[in-house]
This record gives sequence, structure tokens and C-alpha cells, in this order.
Amino acid sequence: ALHLNNQLHDQRLSVIEYFGKNSEIDIYGEHWQDTTNLPPEWQKRLAGILEKVNQGKCTDKQEVSSEYKFSICFENLSYQGYVTEKIIDCFNAGVIPIYMGAPNINDFVPENSFIDFRDFGSLSDLNIYLKGLTNKQAMSMLDSGQSFLKSEDGYRFSYEGFSEEVNKMLTEVIVKCSM
Repeated sequence: ALHLNNQLHDQRLSVIEYFGKNSEIDIYGEHWQDTTNLPPEWQKRLAGILEKVNQGKCTDKQEVSSEYKFSICFENLSYQGYVTEKIIDCFNAGVIPIYMGAPNINDFVPENSFIDFRDFGSLSDLNIYLKGLTNKQAMSMLDSGQSFLKSEDGYRFSYEGFSEEVNKMLTEVIVKCSM
């Protein structure tokens, strides 16, 4: 039951509802055309909104993401250390992540490289912040994300760094098994 308390699916849907009412968000994915997998309450709340904001299937996430200034970047769960590729994908695409997920996200990525959704009391507060963000502030966040990717800490999250880490672990397992 712990995961139900920490799930972020409802928060994602709230963002779609809030920004979707004024067509200020685009969403991608074929599954948004069939809302029967959503709880009945959300089916009602999002009726009419999803049709306006659903851009359909995304063939290249990084290419599509790079066309935007911001990307909603919510993990599936809010849990210590649970950081997936979502925020790294944003950095790779050159888009500013609006992040919600691991409470200790700053242990993994620099604080000034993303917008922490927890810093806002409401979606309205977030919207006001986003509309007031200067180009200089945005560029600073983007530069911080790019610098992180090029750093030693960021390299371990790259495809190459991850591959090297997996190979290292496999080599250690093979060596132990052959002893």
C-alpha cells in the first residue's frame, strides 16, 4: 500500500487537466485516445481536454521534446533514490524538466538544472513562475543540465556510462563465478 501513497499518476493527470483546459500543454502517446484505463473520476475530469492536447504517437522522444521549453518530468513514484531516465532525457533533449519524484533528487542532479515541482503550492503558482521565467534564467538551467551531462557524475547516467557500469558488474560476476 506504500506505493499507492507515493504514486504520482494523479499529479500528472492534474497537470494535464490544469494546463490542458487552456491548451497550454501537449501530450503524446496512443494510449491517451482510450481513457477507459483511467479511474472514472479522471475520465470525467479529462473529458474534452485530452482530445485538444493529444498529439498522438511520438516516434522520437528526444526530437519531439527538443521543440519545447519545458517538459513535465514526473516519476511514477516519489521514493528516495528512485530516479529514472526521465530527467536525463530532458537534459539530452535540451528542455527544462519540471521534476517531481525522488525527494533526494539533488543527490543525483544539480538543483539549478531543473524546476522542482515541490517548490510550488499550486499549479497556478507554477504557471505564474513559468510565464515569468526570463530567457537568462532558462538558459542558466539548460546550461546547468548540459554541464551535468558532461561531468563525471552525469556520465554515469549516459548510455555509454550505464553500459560501462553494466559491463563492469557482469565482469565481476563472471570472475566470481569462475573462481
